[in-house]
Amino acid sequence: MAARSSSAIFGYAADLWHEMKTEYDAALEAHYYQAEEATNGNLVRHASRAAGVRALSLFSGPVEKAYKHASEELLEFWQHHPRPTLQDFEQQWLSGRVNAY
Repeated sequence: MAARSSSAIFGYAADLWHEMKTEYDAALEAHYYQAEEATNGNLVRHASRAAGVRALSLFSGPVEKAYKHASEELLEFWQHHPRPTLQDFEQQWLSGRVNAY
């Protein structure tokens, strides 16, 4: 995907970020399905589910909201398989692509 920018550097950065974000979205989806299987679909606290909180929002929304509404099973799953954040994923993804100077 070619970014439209008057700056080649900003265009390159936008393309790079888009590539990383696409990979993050795929990793997040895989993590969600792992959690769903491990918890037998019990991802959201009962009261939160009744209030309309959707399970997927716990994986991409603010961490405070995630831990507030996550079921005990999901919290246990995250102890063994940490909840991926975009910031952490971006740092790991970039470290695999950047050479030390």
